[in-house]
Amino acid sequence: MKSIGLYAITCGLAWLITGHVWAQPGTGPGPGPRMEDGAPSERGRYRMDRPIERYLNHVRDKDPLAYEQMMKLRKEDPEAFRAELRTRLQDRVKERMQEEGRPFPDRETRERIQALSARYQQATTEEDKQTIRAEIKTELRATHERMRMRVQKDIERAEEHLNNMRELLKRLSADHEERLDRHLDDILSREKPAP
Repeated sequence: MKSIGLYAITCGLAWLITGHVWAQPGTGPGPGPRMEDGAPSERGRYRMDRPIERYLNHVRDKDPLAYEQMMKLRKEDPEAFRAELRTRLQDRVKERMQEEGRPFPDRETRERIQALSARYQQATTEEDKQTIRAEIKTELRATHERMRMRVQKDIERAEEHLNNMRELLKRLSADHEERLDRHLDDILSREKPAP
């Protein structure tokens, strides 16, 4: 589930970055809530602006030189900045997914398989076809193994979450009456508002 969420966020960010939304950073589409001086209020800032700024803060902390270059690029060439940001965000998500042992949609593997498939179609001898078939099978086996590992980790996380929820339910059930009495006492002890 986590990898799907990360992938969805990356796709959403990449889509948003390419749009007109960033022509006026922080304002988002439409006027939105404004302060008295006409500047966008904090509530009116486009929601996806915050993750972008958080990522830029991360870059600033980890690599100040890269941060300065990105800020310079942001001012001088917004299109190039969006492209650079999109690439960096995708790389960051890919790194995080690999750290968790999750497969990332691997374009290189797909391209290798397609190239091998094309070679297979053009192969003239049965021996060449068998060799290429074995290479494709090796690539597919690695992909399937990564997927199997990801599903196994998802199951383990789900089981852990389920166990935590069961434990919480036990705790809530154990002192249910006591909690109800405290809540009732709290409500009844409040002062009534003056008429």
